[in-house]
Amino acid sequence: MNVKTNNKSLNILMIILGAALVLTAILLGAFGMENLKALGGVCIGLGVVLITTFGGQIYGMYAERKHPEIFRKKNIEVNDERNTTIRGKAAVKVNNIFIWMLFAAILVFILLDVELYITLVLACLIAGNGVLNAVFINHYNKQL
Repeated sequence: MNVKTNNKSLNILMIILGAALVLTAILLGAFGMENLKALGGVCIGLGVVLITTFGGQIYGMYAERKHPEIFRKKNIEVNDERNTTIRGKAAVKVNNIFIWMLFAAILVFILLDVELYITLVLACLIAGNGVLNAVFINHYNKQL
């Protein structure tokens, strides 16, 4: 998740939302609602992600105010054309490798006779990746 916001009140609101989700999951478990166990797991996962992500944003804002010269140098380096190109090429390689890993997982699932819907979900992810790839290639061809 690459969320970057300098709005401190939004960050705090998201941390509170995350804490509320974790608390909800704890309460679901405390009151013995076994039929909502999956919902509790989702609440804990999403809550922890919100707390850590937006807590990190607040910490980053604090560190940036304390050491602005370090962050100026970092921003110059991050936005450097060479580093941007390197990150773009790395992302393409990772995407290609991940697609092959999904394809291998589909083959293993077929051999293990796993439920068909699981295999179809993975196949749909590969198809969705192809569609998104075409959309973004078209977008960037028009933009550049």
